[in-house]
Amino acid sequence: MSEKPQSNTLYIVGNVNIDLIMGPLDSWPQRGTEALLASNTWRVGGSAGNSALAAHALGINYRLIANKSGDVFGNWLAGHFSNTQNWTTTAQPTSVTVGITHSDNERTFFTGPGNVEQLSIDDVLSQLPEHSQNQEIVLLSGAFLTLELLGQYQQLIQTLKKRQFKVALDCGWPPQGWQSLRPVVQKWLPWIDFLLLNELEVLELSAQENLEHATQTLSSWLAQHAHLVIKQGAKGASCYCDDTLYQCKASKVKVADTVGAGDIFNAGYLASMSESHSIDRALQWAITLASSAIATQPRQILNRSQLISGIESGDMTYG
Repeated sequence: MSEKPQSNTLYIVGNVNIDLIMGPLDSWPQRGTEALLASNTWRVGGSAGNSALAAHALGINYRLIANKSGDVFGNWLAGHFSNTQNWTTTAQPTSVTVGITHSDNERTFFTGPGNVEQLSIDDVLSQLPEHSQNQEIVLLSGAFLTLELLGQYQQLIQTLKKRQFKVALDCGWPPQGWQSLRPVVQKWLPWIDFLLLNELEVLELSAQENLEHATQTLSSWLAQHAHLVIKQGAKGASCYCDDTLYQCKASKVKVADTVGAGDIFNAGYLASMSESHSIDRALQWAITLASSAIATQPRQILNRSQLISGIESGDMTYG
């Protein structure tokens, strides 16, 4: 199958910061002591940053909308992407996330305050067209870390819809807890075209213990034709849309580094959707892209030809 890249732009909005990935660590050391960890990696990160790196690898048209610190690290981050000249520069230091990996392939994150907290609605809207010509997609990510923007999310989403954009949301896990933020997110969902969450986030946002009930609950909060995409790790992923459940199994993977896998998945899914592919095809793109990435260290992301070749040949075992 020949698949030509699309001309629409995928807009990616949210947190771009430095990720310091260290591990594995399975028990917290005693206070006042020091622990040696087997690996550490310093790289571009943040939910929006990871999705943009994947979009870049695929060779699609994309625009990363963020801000940066005026320190040396802010300039280093901006240098990894094109069209960053309109990023607002803040006086805050560059935000850093420390990801601690564990031997069961789970990870725990510690994020320090910094530039991402000051991203505002004006920063975002000033970097977007006044009108989308072809219902281009805007991916909103890192909502609970972009604290200033968080209070303006309802206004932002409604403005994007007025500008004829399709809106994708991966809000992530709230450090503030779901209790106070669940009703806030629920108010956003009628405006969302693509909701991309992992399985645990689906359960917590819906306040359900059963995935089937959680899917039904979230679907009732979304508009007609919206996609509820559930990232399920080694089991693959599914999408519930218009009372139909689509499922795709994951590749067999020897996991090296899962940090950012969901963000890479998002880029693959939305890139495929931008080209008017089927939901089944979009799930294939997303899972293949994420599966290959988590099997590499240092991190490598498939380009477009590698992605399509892997899907078409059925050779989707990595690591």
